[in-house]
Amino acid sequence: MNQEAAAAWKAAAQHAADSGAEVVPVSLPSTESALATYYVIAAAEASSNLARYDGVHFGELGPGAEEDVYTDTRSHLLGEEVQRRIMVGTFVLSSERYSDYLDKAHRVRRLIFEEYESVFEQVDGLIVPGALGPAPRLDAVAEMKVVDHYANDVMNIATNLAGLAAICVPVGMSKQGLPLAVQVLAKRFDEQTVLNVGAQLMQRGDFVGFGSDG
Repeated sequence: MNQEAAAAWKAAAQHAADSGAEVVPVSLPSTESALATYYVIAAAEASSNLARYDGVHFGELGPGAEEDVYTDTRSHLLGEEVQRRIMVGTFVLSSERYSDYLDKAHRVRRLIFEEYESVFEQVDGLIVPGALGPAPRLDAVAEMKVVDHYANDVMNIATNLAGLAAICVPVGMSKQGLPLAVQVLAKRFDEQTVLNVGAQLMQRGDFVGFGSDG
């Protein structure tokens, strides 16, 4: 993790403590597998849900779609990332690979959910880094490799897999003037807690420009 992002996270936790919250460390070991788990499940769902867009049932015919309507149409209408996920999803959904990938991914997802449920028996909310570093500039995003795009999701994926209430709030600026953020989590359907904690974090005096009065 970027040092500035880590420092912003620690500062946010300290601000919560200074505001009267009891801050304690927790352990969520299964979240280390969250990124791989998410992309297996997401790819499988994309492959299944997008199968209908073949130019016959749904979607318009691609130009020149005569000999192989299905391939020509999907090659034309679906973007590179969509095609990539469909290919991966088709692979993990195959009868030969289902138990090796998708079945295991669903089991890990359940473990992640159960770990969060256990943690929320001890605490009301969690403050975690919002990203590995500051928000990138648009020109930097365009130059990023696919694997880097995926890796940048690592701080948010487990939250979605567990179906938690969550919000990302800006808590400072990097030396390059780019926003730094933390993520506030709470148990399912407890949006009020994340809103309250998020608002409190944004009221820090050195977060000028992000608070309600900035």
